[in-house]
Amino acid sequence: MRIEDVTPEALKDKKITDRILLDLRHRCIQIHMNNFEGNDRAKWEDLERTDFMAKYKLVRTEMVRRKFPIPTTTSIDIALFKSAMRHVNVSKFGKIPVVKNYISIGGQYLETPKAAEAIEVIIQDSEDTRCEDLEQAVAALILKDTGLPAAFTYAPEGPGEEHIPLFDLILNNREKTERIKTEKRTVDIQKPEVTETQIRIPVGNPCDVTATMTLDKEQGIQALYCGQEKRIRTYIFDKEKWTMTTARAWIKEHKKTANIDKTRLVEKASTRHECILRNHEDFEQKPWVSTTREAQGKKYTVLMGHLKGQKSLTEMEYLYSTEVWSEIEARKHAESHKAKRFAAAGKQDPHYHTSPLRKDFSPAQRKECDAETAQIKENEAKAKFPHLFKAAKYTLPNGHPRCLTCGDEQPIGDVCGMPNKWYEKHEWDDEEAWKEEREKIKFSKAKERPMFRFIKLDPQQQIIGGVIYGPSELDSQEDYTDSAEIQKAMYKFMESYAKNTSRIKVMHKGRSYEFPILESFQPEQDIQKGNDTIKAGAWWMLIKVRNKAIWDKINAGELTGFSIGGTARA
Repeated sequence: MRIEDVTPEALKDKKITDRILLDLRHRCIQIHMNNFEGNDRAKWEDLERTDFMAKYKLVRTEMVRRKFPIPTTTSIDIALFKSAMRHVNVSKFGKIPVVKNYISIGGQYLETPKAAEAIEVIIQDSEDTRCEDLEQAVAALILKDTGLPAAFTYAPEGPGEEHIPLFDLILNNREKTERIKTEKRTVDIQKPEVTETQIRIPVGNPCDVTATMTLDKEQGIQALYCGQEKRIRTYIFDKEKWTMTTARAWIKEHKKTANIDKTRLVEKASTRHECILRNHEDFEQKPWVSTTREAQGKKYTVLMGHLKGQKSLTEMEYLYSTEVWSEIEARKHAESHKAKRFAAAGKQDPHYHTSPLRKDFSPAQRKECDAETAQIKENEAKAKFPHLFKAAKYTLPNGHPRCLTCGDEQPIGDVCGMPNKWYEKHEWDDEEAWKEEREKIKFSKAKERPMFRFIKLDPQQQIIGGVIYGPSELDSQEDYTDSAEIQKAMYKFMESYAKNTSRIKVMHKGRSYEFPILESFQPEQDIQKGNDTIKAGAWWMLIKVRNKAIWDKINAGELTGFSIGGTARA
């Protein structure tokens, strides 16, 4: 059965088996993917896009009637759902003639074409509606076709008895249904005024207002800002908090400090996700302007500034409050606006807003950054994928966070090296799926903790010692921590050991053994144990092994070191 022949009656024919119906759906999916997906193409062969989608809808409806399970994630089903949500299908409206013979030719050219020096073009409208662009377009067509210039006459009553029609005035429908939001233009005022909710006080000469910025949300102070002149045109005060007198006094007091301080805009980085659209060094230092917008029913802040050498405002950064936006939602919105960099709340580079660029690093910063880069290269050789993203102190040269484990840029879901097959089964912004993957990685690491070799043996007393965990070292499971965290882990373990001395397992499984802990400490500076150096901040432990079978495995080299899980392991 051809798609063109699909009708409700034809599909209910007994000759249309389930197999034929399935074949029709698969062909529709293929045609949509090859011809209509991701574009505004209006036609496929002899079928208009809207007619094709109507045919597919009939096929889908019949499948539902026959109780077929139908996936809703294919591109054609998503397009059909969006169309149904809009209700209005603009592309089906067609053309509407408004004025027939709107533009015609008349005058001398009709009587003696060869003698005419120009062609009289009659527009059936008032001269008040004159459009120079329209005249130029028509004149160009006439000159190209006849070699003669055009002389325009406006006649609301029409072209007269004898004429040659050129164009009808027609309303042409749009090719697709889309929602467009037009920003409201701010009306400039010339003198102070009081409305039901605001006190508005203009300052300086009139100028083109390009943005509304919030100066102090708590006090209820906003301002209308002129981008080209780089100044505030009107101050707006919350009427519930201000009077005309107090508002005027505030303006007088703050006249010299009206510009926004950029440090105030970024001081709460831990409570905001950041979308960096342009590098900050491309902008002049002051003034920076903020305004509020809305997407998906949620508000976010737009930070704008003046690119060096330019007068107009340019978007620089989006800020998303963590009280309203999840990391996944903010990241998805940022990527839809072609963000150069995204940083989740609390994960921003601490030097991004305050330190110089890499080329302007101080010698100490350069040394520290180079040392971290060298450490990352060493870590990369031992890294296992996938693993949890762990932010390094210094970012990549483009300002994007880099992973301390592998050096990669901060990925979606904070998981580095997720295989492609994972994306075939999940949506990239499925936060629940990402959370599950992160938990799996954490669980696998807990089951297979890193090993630090025994560095002291006493065969006679069956005593072994070694480092449980060292600071600033990347282990085989991409773990990296500092001395403070190691100290917390040591204290927690020893508190539990005081209550229950059977705390040590072999290979993280089976029974717990009561092996006396003879030493457990964290040196404040490097110390020597035999021929080995114990680094400052590492956790050292010495235990007595009371089980002969386990001691034999240690002697045989089957068990070679400690794990932070508190066990000896091979």
